[in-house]
Amino acid sequence: MNRKIRKSLEYFHKAKKSRNPDQAINFLNQSINCDENHLEAYLLRAIELTKKKNFLGAERDLEKANLIQPNSIRVSFTSIWYLFLRDKHELVIEKASEVIEEAESDEKLIALNQIGVKKIFQHTITTKLTIDEFATCYLLRAKSLAKYKKYELGLEDIQKSLLLMVSKDLKIEISVFKSKVLKLMQAEKEQIALKRKQQLQSKLDFRLKNSFTSMPEVIFWVLYTFLVTSSVTCYVTSEILTAYKLFGLSFLIFPPTIIVFSWIISRFFPTINLIHFEKSAYFYFLILFFSVSTVLTVSSMSDSYFVDNSAPEPTLDRYVSVGMDSDRAVDKINMFAKDNGGEVDCRPKSPMYCEYKADNGKVTLVHFEHEFTYYAMNPRKTKVTQIEYRY
Repeated sequence: MNRKIRKSLEYFHKAKKSRNPDQAINFLNQSINCDENHLEAYLLRAIELTKKKNFLGAERDLEKANLIQPNSIRVSFTSIWYLFLRDKHELVIEKASEVIEEAESDEKLIALNQIGVKKIFQHTITTKLTIDEFATCYLLRAKSLAKYKKYELGLEDIQKSLLLMVSKDLKIEISVFKSKVLKLMQAEKEQIALKRKQQLQSKLDFRLKNSFTSMPEVIFWVLYTFLVTSSVTCYVTSEILTAYKLFGLSFLIFPPTIIVFSWIISRFFPTINLIHFEKSAYFYFLILFFSVSTVLTVSSMSDSYFVDNSAPEPTLDRYVSVGMDSDRAVDKINMFAKDNGGEVDCRPKSPMYCEYKADNGKVTLVHFEHEFTYYAMNPRKTKVTQIEYRY
């Protein structure tokens, strides 16, 4: 009986290599007919049925295998193939992680790692999975990770599978997939770089386009500033007529300028929105018109509303001047105090000055050249050197 099963499995592998799936499944059926509890045959047939899209039959075989050997890592490994072929990649990642974790806890594997063997297993078979099956778990998880564009994690699994002494065909498959992942990673980097470049270009195009549409705004604000500044300058210099002439000239020139400028833009830059252009132009022109009108109106009203008709405050320097003789200066100071009120205090000795204190608290000091004799028989002549105001 065992001999028939072995022969059937040998024929299965030959049929599989010759790419004859129907014949391969028939040989597995023969094995199962010989032994209804043959775990390996059920697992192999489940994979082959999945490849032929016979998912219902594959599920039945997996259920039967699980009954023969409950919670078996080999059944779990086959279910990974089943899930992968059904494109359930999220479940593949989850299931493969469980199987890999369980396989890595194998005592033989731990022992080999401890003695520093780089090529794990050396064609031996673990107590749970063969080397090819263990490597296939890494490969299937890497392929599923690649579906979610997690290339870095997938590449780690590929590197781990390449450390194993797998069969030649599987090693070729892993190497081919590694090259594919590297190309995908490079393509993704190039795509990200291209996307960033396109985003920068779109921002640049947007700014470039808006720079043209905002050009009238800049021009009109410059003219607005120029006209207002000119009007204020004319107001300050009392050249009201010049301000009116300047504003009138700009009022005549401005509308034709807008029309000509719009025509030039539409001729050489047809993609620019001229509606926005003209609206902004006339909008800022209205701002300019009312602003300058207000400035000119205020400036024209300045003569009648802002003239100060109050009399100037009398000051001592209208009576006393630098260089005046001391006796005459003292008389003038006393006369000023008599006419405008206040107190006078003259000091002939150092520091040689006359102090006048007005009623509002302001103090005026008249400094003299040197000591002088006040109201003496033979006064010593001296002169005023400085008039100082203190508040």
